[in-house]
Amino acid sequence: MELYEALSTRIIILCNKQDLTLYKLSKLTGIPKTTLKDIVSGKIKNTCMNKIEKISKALNLSMRDFFDSDIFD
Repeated sequence: MELYEALSTRIIILCNKQDLTLYKLSKLTGIPKTTLKDIVSGKIKNTCMNKIEKISKALNLSMRDFFDSDIFD
C-alpha cells in the first residue's frame, strides 16, 4: 500500500469512528472540503504534514496516535 493510500484509509477510518463527515472535518481543521476530498480519494498523493497535524488535532489525536496503525507498516 502506498503512503497516500494509507493516509486516505486512516482518515476515513478515524472519521467513521467519530461520526465525522469530510464537511465537519473541514470545519474543524480549516482545510477546504475539496482538499480533504482530494486527499481521501487519492488525487493528492503528497499531503503535507501540517495538514495531517490539523486533521490529527481535529480528531483529538496526537500525531503518534494518528500513525499508530498497522496500515502504515
